[in-house]
Amino acid sequence: MILDNLFTDFIFAGITSMAFAILFNAPRKKIPYCTVCGGLSWVIYIWLYNTTDIESLGVFVAALFVAAFSRVCAHKFNMPFTLFFVPSVIPLVPGSQMYNIMKGMLQNDMYYAFLQAIKAFKFAGLIMASFIIIFLLPPSFFFFKHNRSNDSYK
Repeated sequence: MILDNLFTDFIFAGITSMAFAILFNAPRKKIPYCTVCGGLSWVIYIWLYNTTDIESLGVFVAALFVAAFSRVCAHKFNMPFTLFFVPSVIPLVPGSQMYNIMKGMLQNDMYYAFLQAIKAFKFAGLIMASFIIIFLLPPSFFFFKHNRSNDSYK
C-alpha cells in the first residue's frame, strides 16, 4: 500500500517538476533530469515524514538531495545550477501553507494564520539552508576527475 502511494507521489511530483521545467524553458534533453529529481525529492520528503513524523527533517533532507543532484547535473552538462534546482524543488515549496495563511486571515483566525506563516517561513528557510550547505561543500566532494594514462607527463 505504501509503495503504491510512493509511486503515485513520484509520478505526480515528477509531472509538476516537468511542467515547471517546460515553463522555465529548459532544454528538452534536460527535462527528464528535472522530472526525476522532483519526483525523488517528494518521495524522500514523504518517506521521511511518515517514518519520523518530523516534517522539517523531510523537507531539509529532500532539499539537500535536490541541491546536490542539481549541482552534479549542472557540472556534468555544463549548464546553470538553477536550471535543475528550481523545477526540482517546486514540489517542496510551501504553497499549501501560503493558501492556509490566506484562508486563516479570511476566516479571521489569526492564530491559525500565524502558525501557518511560521511553518511556511521555516520550510523556505530549510530549503535555502540546504542550498547554502551544498554550495559550501568543496567541488571535489561532488566531481571526480578521471585520471587518464595518456594525460600525465612524467
